[in-house]
Amino acid sequence: MELHGTIAENLQLAIRSARRLRNKAVHPDTIAYWQELLREARLTRREDAMPTAVDALVQTLQTEISDRTAPAVAANAQPTDIS
Repeated sequence: MELHGTIAENLQLAIRSARRLRNKAVHPDTIAYWQELLREARLTRREDAMPTAVDALVQTLQTEISDRTAPAVAANAQPTDIS
């Protein structure tokens, strides 16, 4: 995954987008991007033995994603800018 900025910055942007898009249709590619970002953050986290602010950001984004139900993710939704 190619990121622009730090993991923390990307997580913060994803959280902001997820919150802005609550109760709105979100393109499946956007959800997939958020999930890939979570995987990347967890992989990076494993390399660092000390707890970081990234841990809280990962948990927050995970919560935002898990709060979405199938009807909230529209298969025919237009791509959404996550920045």
